Amino acid sequence: MARRILAASSALVLLAACENGAEMPGFLQKRDTGDAQAATPSNRSVTLVERDVEAPNVFQITEAGLWDGRPSLGGVWVAHPDVNDPERVIIRNPSNGKFVIGALFRKERSNPGPRLQVSSDAASALSLVAGQPTNLNVTALRREETPQDPENAQPGGLDAPDDVIATDLDPIEDLATAAIDDTPAAAPRRPRRHRRPRR
Repeated sequence: MARRILAASSALVLLAACENGAEMPGFLQKRDTGDAQAATPSNRSVTLVERDVEAPNVFQITEAGLWDGRPSLGGVWVAHPDVNDPERVIIRNPSNGKFVIGALFRKERSNPGPRLQVSSDAASALSLVAGQPTNLNVTALRREETPQDPENAQPGGLDAPDDVIATDLDPIEDLATAAIDDTPAAAPRRPRRHRRPRR
């Protein structure tokens, strides 16, 4: 009986404390979520992404380039006598639409033929024929930082596609059945006759 009275009185004390929130311990009191959210700064941040931007005011030419057919060291590059400092450039072959990013150097020796000299790796990337001059476009590149919202960023810095078309793949069972049906049936084997041993 005494336990019941003690439990009932404890329950009344707790109910009274709930009605008067000021007397409750801090961890049991209600928090005003509206004010807290208003006071908390936004977690969204803008990141800076580096990308290549064409800089025709630094260097740009469109003229015949030549690969002499010999292997060259240094990777993808072109050389031109009008260059003062090495540059990072994009090299385009307008005849086939191919392009490659490489280096631009000053051409020291003046050989007969086109002024634009092309390395073997650049010629391979642009599908140039050895000893055949090809019209090329060379434009300097500059690194530029642009702000980007991380929520809208695509993997690898690619833009989101305009339209995405989803199609169902053929079930594996159908493919397996079609493959089995296309296989020619093997000819039935004749039963082997057992010879009796001679006496």
